[in-house]
Amino acid sequence: FFFFFFFQAEDGIRDVERSRGLGDVYKRQFPIPDKAGYEEELRSKEGVKKKIIEVGEGKDKPESPAVVVASYKGCFEKSEEVFDAGENVRIELNDPGLLEGFKIALESMRRNEKSTFVIKPKYAFKKSSNAQRLLDNFKDKSEELKKKSVVYEIKLHDFSKRSDLKSDGNVMKTQIKAGKGYRNPSDYDTVKLTYEISQPSNPSLAKHENVIITLDPSTLGDSFCAFVKDMKVSESSFCDIKKEYYVKSDEKLKEIPGVNTNEDVKIQAELHEFIRSEDYYNDKSTLKTVLKTGKIGTAPGIDCIATFRTKIIVNNQVKYSNLKLKGLISDKKWEFARIAEDQDAITTAEAPLKYTLNEYRLPPLLTRNLKEMSTKEVIELRTAKANKLVAYLPDSVFSAEMFKDVGEARVFVQLVDAETLPAMATLKLPEKEGRVLELKENATRLFKAGHVKKACKIYQKINSYFNLGDITNLAEGESKDTEEYKSMMDKLNVVKKQCHINAAICKFKLKDYKATVSIADQALGLDDKLTKALYWKAKALRQQQEFDLALETIKKAMKVEPGNGDVKSEYQEIVNARDKLRDAERKKYAKLFS
Repeated sequence: FFFFFFFQAEDGIRDVERSRGLGDVYKRQFPIPDKAGYEEELRSKEGVKKKIIEVGEGKDKPESPAVVVASYKGCFEKSEEVFDAGENVRIELNDPGLLEGFKIALESMRRNEKSTFVIKPKYAFKKSSNAQRLLDNFKDKSEELKKKSVVYEIKLHDFSKRSDLKSDGNVMKTQIKAGKGYRNPSDYDTVKLTYEISQPSNPSLAKHENVIITLDPSTLGDSFCAFVKDMKVSESSFCDIKKEYYVKSDEKLKEIPGVNTNEDVKIQAELHEFIRSEDYYNDKSTLKTVLKTGKIGTAPGIDCIATFRTKIIVNNQVKYSNLKLKGLISDKKWEFARIAEDQDAITTAEAPLKYTLNEYRLPPLLTRNLKEMSTKEVIELRTAKANKLVAYLPDSVFSAEMFKDVGEARVFVQLVDAETLPAMATLKLPEKEGRVLELKENATRLFKAGHVKKACKIYQKINSYFNLGDITNLAEGESKDTEEYKSMMDKLNVVKKQCHINAAICKFKLKDYKATVSIADQALGLDDKLTKALYWKAKALRQQQEFDLALETIKKAMKVEPGNGDVKSEYQEIVNARDKLRDAERKKYAKLFS
């Protein structure tokens, strides 16, 4: 048996553009009425009925809180008595004094459209709160009028879209000219605009043409940013901000020189262009802007050698540069880069920089971004976090001295090329040895510089090469039976033990005592007489108050190296800690039973 289910769309096409119910897709396919005489029920049969007299222009229709300009005449049904009329009247659609049916009628119209509307009592005088202005003219007949239908003839001349940006009527935006596209700027984007701020008593509080700024509410004010964020490219609009709002909630607007806090403020602006900026750490400290997109699918990742150029500007002074932006990025992006041509011309080096990204030799902010970039991509990083731009090791271009007393640092980066490192398992043994020793040396330098966590990651990476068999995997043409291979593996096994011990030490420094014991055990699995492994395991066990096992472990170390002073000292530390804990427990239980 087969069953077929059909869903019926709701009857009629009440409002083609605004319908969001079942059958919405079907409804939107209907053409906009384009002939005189077209009739439409805007609500139910007891609601508002429309008939077009003159066809309108375009597709847009006004929606509350838009402002419309209309001419109209209202009569009672089956009567020629005019009770309401106006020519070229400015009407705010969120005005609570409008007849509900009158508002519904206006929202169904297009520019230069002329139509008649029959409004039933439910949407006319029955809701007296909305019609009080008109009812006041018929005080003796108000109850009778609530039962009457009315007929309006309306000509919609024009309308301006409005937005209640704070949803409370305090910050109202009115569109003068529609913009292009669908994108709006967001907080911290870089925008180019012309704007003027005025009050009734001061028509020019501030005026700027083609200015490029960052949409930062902390410097521009909440009202200004909310206004611009609601605009599209090429749009012109103005925004009315009530004094009650900005005096209480917008310090930056209140601080404008010459502002009168007893008056409302008006901002008029045209948005010319904008580019996206990312709040990189979500704390407003660091902004990232893409000035040129790169080749898709060429992000380097972590196991790669990145070749790049950079320009570093600290407190508006060029500190390092092997990068020229002029001509590299488009004219529009060059304008948004906001860098002087004389600064762009400065070079302090010619050759590009080249770093292996998995060695932690670059600043964390730069490493993170290089991993995400595509080749030929150009970005700007603007930050007040100097520590994010200082390299882990002192031999880098990105030294601590360069970012000393930084107010703002701007770093422009172009990723020139990215070379993926070959997998360790595919290398010949001499190449494996070279890479392992290089990684080990770098980890040791990081450890000595105080970057224990980064050093630990590298040691553990080396250990993984051994534990997963990458080191022992034979490359083409290699043989385990040669003396050269055996000699080199003996050297690498020594390195293997050292890296396990060093990783255990790092974990101890990081107070991860369980991991210290675990890694030390791995080292002892390679050689049970490794004094350092026994020593650091015993120290970690002491920290966990595993005194019996700690004593057992340190005694093994004393047996291997009886004269080792550090081992003897640790033995005494364990004994003292154990005795101290026992004394404390005795006193505790003595109080319980006294």
